[in-house]
Amino acid sequence: MIYYVDNSERSDVNSPSARKNYKEMGKSLEAVFGVEVYVQHYSRVSIDEVKALNPQAAVLSGCGTPWEQFIKCDFSKEFELIRSGLLPILGI
Repeated sequence: MIYYVDNSERSDVNSPSARKNYKEMGKSLEAVFGVEVYVQHYSRVSIDEVKALNPQAAVLSGCGTPWEQFIKCDFSKEFELIRSGLLPILGI
């Protein structure tokens, strides 16, 4: 399994439609990676979730958004994952 972190700026990350979109994104990525993919928004990344899922690696997506727009965003959970050393990480 790959733990894929979506770094896009979404305002609806807790909505049922967002979860559905992430499941669809995961299925599309599975076709590329050839393994199961679990997609999570950067604001909802959890070390406990990563430990429970036990993925082989994490992939941090690009964002396509000018960096200055992210100044107001809280990447602390994603940074915690990076610093944890729990698994190999690829940043796009």
